Amino acid sequence: MELLHHDLREAKRVVNNRVFVPLFQFEYDAIVDFVYNHRGHNDEFFALINTGHYDRVPRKIMEYTAAHGQHPLGLIRRRRAEGRLFATGNYDAAQ
Repeated sequence: MELLHHDLREAKRVVNNRVFVPLFQFEYDAIVDFVYNHRGHNDEFFALINTGHYDRVPRKIMEYTAAHGQHPLGLIRRRRAEGRLFATGNYDAAQ
C-alpha cells in the first residue's frame, strides 16, 4: 500500500493542480486512476471537468483505449471501469 500511495502521488498532484471544481470522492478517484494509468495531461479532458460537463467525462475517457495502435481488451475494461466510477460512484470494476 505504501508503494501504491507513492506511485499515485504524481497523479494526485496533476489532478489537484488541474481541476478547479468540487468533486465527489468517487469522481476524484476515477480521475486520479485515469491520469495515473494514462500518464497524459490532456487539456480537453480537464476542460470538460472544469466547465461542468461531467456527463461527457466517461465518453472522453473511452477515447483513450489504444496502445501501440491496438485496442487491448484489458485497457478497454479499465477505461470502462474509470468512466463508470466517475459517472456512478460504483467501485466494483466487475460490473
